Amino acid sequence: MAAVADEGALYERELELERITALLDAVEAGSGASVAVDGPAGIGKTALLAAAAALGHDRGHTVLCATGAEQERDFAYGVMRQLLEPPIAGRSETERATLLSGAAAMAAPVVDPAGDRWAQAPGGEAATLHGIYWLIARLAAAGPLIVLVDDLQWSDPASLRGLAYVGRRLTGLRLLLVVATRSGEPDVGPGSTVPITDGNHLGLSPLSEAATARVLADVLDRGVDGRVARACHTAAAGNPFFVRELSRTLARAAARGEDVLAAIERVTPETVGRAVRERLAQLPRPARELAGAIAVIGPRARLRTAARLAGLDHLEAASAADALEAAGIVGTRPLGFAHPIVRTAVYGSLPAQRRALEHGRVGRLLAAEGADAVEVASHLMAAEPLADPDVVRWLRAAAHRTLRAGAPAEAAGYLRRALDEPAGPELTPALLHELGGAELQAREPGAEAHLRDALRRGRNPGERAHTAVLLAEAVGFGGRVAEARDISSAALADLDGRDRPLALRLETQRARNDAIDARQATRLDARLPELLALAEAGGAAGRELQLCLALRLALRGEPTPSVLSLVERGLDDGRLVAQEGGDSAGAVTAVVALAHVDRLEAADALLVHMAADARGRGSVMGLMAVDGWRAYVQHRRGDLAGAETSGRAALALAEEHAQHFPAGYARTQLAQTRIDQGADEEAAQLLAVAVPGELQATTMAAGALEHRGRLALARGDRRAAATALRACGVLCDQLAIANPGAFPWRTLLARCLAPDARAEALALVAADLQAARHGGRARDVGTVLRASARLAEGAPRLELLREAIAELERSPARVEHARALVDLGVALRHAGHAVRAREPLRFALDLAEACGARPLIEQARAELRIAGARPRHRRLTGVHALTASEARVAGLARQGLSNPEIADAVFVSRKTVEKHLSGAYRKLGIDSRVALGEALRGHGHPPATTSKE
Repeated sequence: MAAVADEGALYERELELERITALLDAVEAGSGASVAVDGPAGIGKTALLAAAAALGHDRGHTVLCATGAEQERDFAYGVMRQLLEPPIAGRSETERATLLSGAAAMAAPVVDPAGDRWAQAPGGEAATLHGIYWLIARLAAAGPLIVLVDDLQWSDPASLRGLAYVGRRLTGLRLLLVVATRSGEPDVGPGSTVPITDGNHLGLSPLSEAATARVLADVLDRGVDGRVARACHTAAAGNPFFVRELSRTLARAAARGEDVLAAIERVTPETVGRAVRERLAQLPRPARELAGAIAVIGPRARLRTAARLAGLDHLEAASAADALEAAGIVGTRPLGFAHPIVRTAVYGSLPAQRRALEHGRVGRLLAAEGADAVEVASHLMAAEPLADPDVVRWLRAAAHRTLRAGAPAEAAGYLRRALDEPAGPELTPALLHELGGAELQAREPGAEAHLRDALRRGRNPGERAHTAVLLAEAVGFGGRVAEARDISSAALADLDGRDRPLALRLETQRARNDAIDARQATRLDARLPELLALAEAGGAAGRELQLCLALRLALRGEPTPSVLSLVERGLDDGRLVAQEGGDSAGAVTAVVALAHVDRLEAADALLVHMAADARGRGSVMGLMAVDGWRAYVQHRRGDLAGAETSGRAALALAEEHAQHFPAGYARTQLAQTRIDQGADEEAAQLLAVAVPGELQATTMAAGALEHRGRLALARGDRRAAATALRACGVLCDQLAIANPGAFPWRTLLARCLAPDARAEALALVAADLQAARHGGRARDVGTVLRASARLAEGAPRLELLREAIAELERSPARVEHARALVDLGVALRHAGHAVRAREPLRFALDLAEACGARPLIEQARAELRIAGARPRHRRLTGVHALTASEARVAGLARQGLSNPEIADAVFVSRKTVEKHLSGAYRKLGIDSRVALGEALRGHGHPPATTSKE
């Protein structure tokens, strides 16, 4: 917002200032707010933002300002750096370390891009945005904060995404976000229409004729004739900037003795830019050259750099700057134009080819001065390619720096420009590899083509194999798992035994794709002995392969000890998570394998470790994985409220960050939970999202079919249920999945079959019982025995149900245990033992209420009434009265996280955390977090831990 003081006093903006004052009052009371100001060029947006800044300063608020600029749209996080570098730069090293600690550390590559402490990208753009939010939240915690951004329409896309991220999370922050946008501008590129504010809007209207007369009088320091004021108002259409420009016309016309009214009639808003250029043309050559240099360099122009670009020595440059200020072209701030319109007029006066050449010169000058690589690159992006290897080097450095800051789309832009330089045959394969990798992170469609080109041009097997890893990931992300497998296989053949760690990585990638692909699963099983030996001999490089094979054995239904042995070796005493991250495929695979063999406590402990790692690194992908698979573990335990909470959190994160695969799994899992909670309509909506065609032969499709069958069965539509479950069975057979605890399609299908298909039902249950006994897991055996009992009559049914209950009592499967108890109560009543039926039904009701399984609760209540008992009323207090959000926050508090750390972990404000904890305490009948451990014990919450960020 350069030179806002030169715009003079505000006129007829009392209502707007009242609105801003009211928002400042709300911010001081702890309620964050945002407002968008818009209007055409010159209408007074900059002046209004300057007035808002002055109001904030007068009230002792911290004010952060930034301005978008046409020249800096390629400067990744340029606007965000304008906002956040000043409050960081002026602090001691200790204060900086405190501000940039915890989640806020993820913003360090943006505000301190040259800092040696931030050598590694902490978790992609999602982590950076999260870090920006927490850095701003930390600044706001110290006192009311005002963030002002002018000319938002010219902001770089990365900053726009950061502002939008903060704008969606203002609740509980003492923060006022004000953005000003010039209306009538064309779309300036990706991200330019990102919604920043929450709907508060101030549209600035033109000045009245009376206000126009006051502006003229103030600028000219004398009154003006009514006819002149009226003519000026008409010519300027009430635009304050144009009125001030007209005052210059009036002064010149009066000085020359011209007809003032005739001079005014020749001026229109469209001619103002020409008038600025004419005013500039009357100045000495050094002033003209300096103005052009400032326009090219942009808002970060320094006199030294501008002078060198203009070919002036220091004294000439200083004199030229004074002349520009006297002419009203440069404002009171050093080298800042008096108004964006003036800046646009001067920049537009330069021929396009000259602008391109000058941007190239600026880039080189800045590089020579030791400027940040991203600032250098923002100019080189606008320069003409000249086959300069230094340009390629600077653009590549900017891409690496930008990737560290979590802006892969912008990094890809720098790399594309480097290829256009061109880079030369020696560097081209590496550049294509880096470009494809950046585009893959940004989920841009060009990633695959560039990686294929890099693979084709690779100069040696190792270089090609590294590219193949990324290409297989890109292809697999598109759902083409068979093609991804082929890429990994070709790279392995090309390596031919060289680079063992890289070969193991490719083997793991291929095995992971084979495991979920119905066309390859049996081929993977045939190679299991070879792969097991390879993984064991691979040391640390073989850990992820061991975990991949552990999951494969779990899905095959192999005995638990063989699965656990591989999981333990793969996790390597916590080294895998510490070195590869909690969001690594290996860590996630380990959780799923443990869950499939019912080692839920071990899965919980690993999830706690993964969550601490994800919070510490700001990895949203890690938190998404933790929430998604924690939902699965909680569902298997029977903690349906917890599963709903975690599932919703995972789905929200996946949808916000456009992670389509995790979103698909989260929907499926949440649907299963909602079916067990009796929310069939929501479950149907969740399952209505189709599995992509490329994934129709994968475990994702099998899971979706199973849950569609469950839903149809819950609704009483046995025919639809049987159709879905048969299709699920076909896929499971092709995938060689035999674990009835992972995909219990056979026992579910047996329930759907008509009485005349009893033989098929018995065969289905017998097959699952054999698989369950082979695996040796109490849940699986008990669940299948319950299904067998449904096909029996009289005493055999009672005996099978008692055996099932005995197995399920040894398992963590509380919902399945409750179902078996209900079945036993019903069987006893049908056998004429109504009184004896009451005990298992009461126990079932307690379990069902503890789990939150509404349909089962109602069934147990109804059966108790039929058996002559009076069931007690539903509880309105206790763990199962907690809302999903209350349960989530209480669980994290029990783990030892502070309120700020909980807010950080679940992306809400501290005030929201306090509200949820207060509600949880009331329902649990406790008054502090010290009592949470006992209150939540045994209800599926992860064990307490002191792990922090």
